[in-house]
Amino acid sequence: MSATCPTNTHRENNTCIPNIKNCAFQYEATCINCREGFAVADNKCVTNPALCSVQGIDGCATCKPGHVEQDGNCFAAVANCEFQYEEKCVVCKDGMANAGNTCVTNPAFCETNTPAGCISCKPGYSNTNGNCYAGVKNCDYQYEEKCVVCKEGLAVQDNVCVPKPNSCQIEGADGCLVCHPGHALTNGLCVPCAEGCVICSTSECLGCGLGFYLTPAGVCTDASSCGSVNPPTHPPVVPGGIANCKVQSGDSCNECEVGFRQTTAGQCAACPEGCLSCDERYCAACRPGYLFQAHQCVAPANRASQAATIGAVLGGVVALTAVIGVVAFAVRSRKPRMHTELTLVQRNEI
Repeated sequence: MSATCPTNTHRENNTCIPNIKNCAFQYEATCINCREGFAVADNKCVTNPALCSVQGIDGCATCKPGHVEQDGNCFAAVANCEFQYEEKCVVCKDGMANAGNTCVTNPAFCETNTPAGCISCKPGYSNTNGNCYAGVKNCDYQYEEKCVVCKEGLAVQDNVCVPKPNSCQIEGADGCLVCHPGHALTNGLCVPCAEGCVICSTSECLGCGLGFYLTPAGVCTDASSCGSVNPPTHPPVVPGGIANCKVQSGDSCNECEVGFRQTTAGQCAACPEGCLSCDERYCAACRPGYLFQAHQCVAPANRASQAATIGAVLGGVVALTAVIGVVAFAVRSRKPRMHTELTLVQRNEI
């Protein structure tokens, strides 16, 4: 018998026995222990049910977060990996290099590297958690390779900062966060309100412009059609359900209002003061008048205090300059008078 067994088999007691896929320790034709992430079932190694989110006919169809699916099996995802085969990363994301199946910052893109990661990237690259990613042009705040907030006057579109549309007042990573008056926010887009309406939702008008009044049907009607009768007023009705929720599904909120974030319990929690869009840790966009610094929104009072200090200093300089001017003028005015008195004395002595 040949000393070499065919591929996907192994030799035991002078016999070539087929290997059981994903089995770490096999005795004859029986799998004793499977590889990490797999469990023995009917002498086969299948994906550990704890790692599978949706089970299919031929294995796992969808793996839980932090894992990737291949051929019905779940493998631990390699961070910052663009293409992964089973548990091994084949291609890392742009700006990364594969080092021992770990995607790390490519040394060519890092300015200052430490054992904990890169702390300063080279020009043209953005730093996120010690890794360098290709920078998005005109982006003020970038997370990994995606731009979250563009510079003033620009908006994120397909991860590119483009001129902001006139209908949008504050733009976020996934579209508009706040529209200008006369528009309704729908899935990140600003849709014009109906004629005469200045405040509206996607389905009804909540406030009419000058010369119009709101009917019970949520329509703005020309006030001149009312004659001398005072037009009725109808305050906007606040829908029931989860507080500060914009799109609700069952007992969970799918999309919160501007200035609020989704919680793990499906509720809406307020963002920090001055913040329009946030997650559990960072603020992504600030309200007008607030300064975006280190993923936080600096309160206007702090800026006003700084401005007041500068104003006080400038005021003191102006006052001091005025005093010096008055003294100089007095000295210059006194010189001709002294010269005249001296001349008169000299003439009297003659």
